[in-house]
Amino acid sequence: MAGKNGKKLAKLFDAKTAQQWLTKNFEKALDAQYPLAASTVARLRRVHPEKSPEQLISYLNKWYIGVVAGSGITAGLASTVPNGFIQAPAALADLTAFFEASVLYVLAMAEIFDVDVEDFERRRFLVMTALLGNAGTTSV
Repeated sequence: MAGKNGKKLAKLFDAKTAQQWLTKNFEKALDAQYPLAASTVARLRRVHPEKSPEQLISYLNKWYIGVVAGSGITAGLASTVPNGFIQAPAALADLTAFFEASVLYVLAMAEIFDVDVEDFERRRFLVMTALLGNAGTTSV
């Protein structure tokens, strides 16, 4: 009986399944975060018309650091719970929050500098390059 459950669990966490899950959710984030990035930058420009792009970026930096640090703190606190059932979902939630916030941050930066990212493939390339750095530029 333990063998069947172990195989089911191993299938849930194999590399191919994880890659498919990440790709699917990354593409969802690219679609979902683009209008939010545009509206966020439009709101920042409307509320602070006198601010330069660098000053608007300062607002985004504070927001991004807050979201990523907050989700990391939450996952860290959850990992201290001794039962063992909360750690994996907390880590997954932290990873999801990081990806969503990072995609929004990169797309908002592009919006501030008037980079056209309406095309899905261009958006994907920009975000992957920003998240993966030099390794991303060679592999993408």
